[in-house]
Amino acid sequence: MIWHEWPDGRAIKGGSVVLNKFNNALSERKKKYPNYKPSEEALNIAKVIEEKGYYYVENCLDIDQIDRLKEAFDKILLEKQHDGYTHVLKGGGPGDIDVRIDQKTITIKEVLPFLTNDLIIDIAGAYLGSYPAFCALGLRKEFLNRNEGGTQMFHVDPNSPKFLKFFIYLKDVPDNTHSYVEGSHRKKFSGWEHPYRQPTEKIMEIYGKDKVKRFITNKGDLLMADTHGFHRGTKPVQSGPEGSFGKQVCTIQYECHPDYFNPNGFSFMPRSLFQTIDSKYKNIFDYIEVI
Repeated sequence: MIWHEWPDGRAIKGGSVVLNKFNNALSERKKKYPNYKPSEEALNIAKVIEEKGYYYVENCLDIDQIDRLKEAFDKILLEKQHDGYTHVLKGGGPGDIDVRIDQKTITIKEVLPFLTNDLIIDIAGAYLGSYPAFCALGLRKEFLNRNEGGTQMFHVDPNSPKFLKFFIYLKDVPDNTHSYVEGSHRKKFSGWEHPYRQPTEKIMEIYGKDKVKRFITNKGDLLMADTHGFHRGTKPVQSGPEGSFGKQVCTIQYECHPDYFNPNGFSFMPRSLFQTIDSKYKNIFDYIEVI
């Protein structure tokens, strides 16, 4: 097997051109916030992520905040509106593995405590090596009894050569599971980009079964990963005590540049919501357009 390892452009989605964009963006971010310094705790966590590609913290999130977000999420799925905003749902059909809320425009106030969570920001900055910027939000429910597909197959996110995605599970069910291939954020095999979705058997054969890590996450726990490594959300198989949906998850990601390096692809946030955010957090929204 021929291997390519960071910073070899062949280990990066988009190659050396994208790596150069990343390095330039990181340099500019450092210049913009020259006095930024993460905590020692965050730096120690970042060292583990550098090596393995992931980290897991138990019981570190506010359960009441999670419950409020879940309540808002459930209302949107039922009524397609919340706090006066109409929401567009994606997926949810009989052949879809999940249903998602389109949050190109971020309007759900209940998500703000997670976007401005001090631990999350601290770890993201320590890993990136600069003051981090929030770039994208995801909210989805995954269905039981569907054929495996989509994000349930191993893949690499192309948003950036190096970024951090945080996974927040909104209820306790046995299917709060996620798999990550340890070290794959830095080390790729020849031909790794095709196909985009890779079968589990192939990934296990190439990287070794011992490198495919499986996490079971409780509500209140925090899973994070550089998803430029191979990962997948494993298929729900049982409902647990809270109903027929397998799992509900919120994902938030931090980068040192606009998502996909696209200066015209910012997410949006209503000014009325942005003004509720403590001023000390405003700079993490550098790549969000306030409307």
